[in-house]
Amino acid sequence: MKRLKHKGFAHLELLAFLIIIVVIGGVGRVVYNHSKHKSNSSGSVKQAATSVPTYEGVQLGLGYTGVPFGSNFWGQPLPASTPVNPNSSTYDNEIVQALASSVPASKECYLSTTNAPPIYVVPANQPKVAVTRQYGYDQFLYDEVFKGGIPIPPFAAASDSSDHTMIIYQPSTQTLWEMWRVQKDNQGNWQVGNAGKIVNVPSSNGIFAPAHQKHPPANDGLPGGGTSATGDALIGVVNRIEELQAGSIGHPVDLELPHTIVLNTHTLPANTPGATKPYSWPSNRNPDGTSSNPLAIPEGLRFRIDPSLNLNSLNLSPVAHTLAVAAQKYGFIVENTGPDCNIKLGNPQPYLAAGLPDPYKALFGSDYGSLYSPKVMANFPWDHLQALPYNYGQTNGS
Repeated sequence: MKRLKHKGFAHLELLAFLIIIVVIGGVGRVVYNHSKHKSNSSGSVKQAATSVPTYEGVQLGLGYTGVPFGSNFWGQPLPASTPVNPNSSTYDNEIVQALASSVPASKECYLSTTNAPPIYVVPANQPKVAVTRQYGYDQFLYDEVFKGGIPIPPFAAASDSSDHTMIIYQPSTQTLWEMWRVQKDNQGNWQVGNAGKIVNVPSSNGIFAPAHQKHPPANDGLPGGGTSATGDALIGVVNRIEELQAGSIGHPVDLELPHTIVLNTHTLPANTPGATKPYSWPSNRNPDGTSSNPLAIPEGLRFRIDPSLNLNSLNLSPVAHTLAVAAQKYGFIVENTGPDCNIKLGNPQPYLAAGLPDPYKALFGSDYGSLYSPKVMANFPWDHLQALPYNYGQTNGS
């Protein structure tokens, strides 16, 4: 996993007008579009508009804060009265201790930009290209995900990480593809290690069904797909560039924890009557944690910052404050594990491919280019986390 390469705490003003930039060298034209307020098809969830560039007809972001899914947990603020997990203090202490032992010991969580999947929002007329599976033919994947091709733009590239992830969203067909280990072969043909597809995105729950469930409910993504360890769509938790620029995130925040403090596949959580799995909803697949301690954290568990905490009193950087507000309002989801604590920020690769400046130079200012993020995440209230109950938010239809 690659760690933070771009960080700091300068804050961009939200653009309120149209800007047209002709890229030097005639590679293409970049247009900044300022959207009006956006609502999904349910009509019940509204998000603030943001300015995002469009390159070669492809939008380099969603154009609003929030997610494209329906009126469900993704965009619903947590009630102040949300119950607390009986293991909450133990879980929070695990996270604080893990941060304290990080190198350098700065009580901070890495902010990863190159590890997040680049997002391409493609138009209706984006040509589809053939995609095959690296690890051999899979009939189900071919029939449900690859057949007919995927509308990957010619300039698109996967994340610069060992996972090589990529997200394609096509609003006109309400279809989302999330792909893992994406690359081109020697002949320039696209290949993936695994992929997921969600149709009817505005009414979807944003979760890929487990691999064994070949006929999932209509609002689930196709079985076994996606790029996250938990099965939830990464487009629902990655903190996108336009959201950081706007200073507003309208969904839960991605959180990757050290695998040593996350439950392994054989251990059920303690003090959790009725628990039958070593993971918590919205996760629906076996975790990649390594701890056999029943008081370790289940993957998929949701956390929030104590709603009574005054975030304005903490002297947080603009980026950290934006993350903290979202974590207090919508919570964290333990989406993956790794060697350290990690929060995914939007990948700037599409901006760079379009000939635009790296947006993190403005967002992170003088701290841009450093490996660690002590300035960006200084004073972040990790010791004020509250773990939510096991499987919190799960309904009969989710």
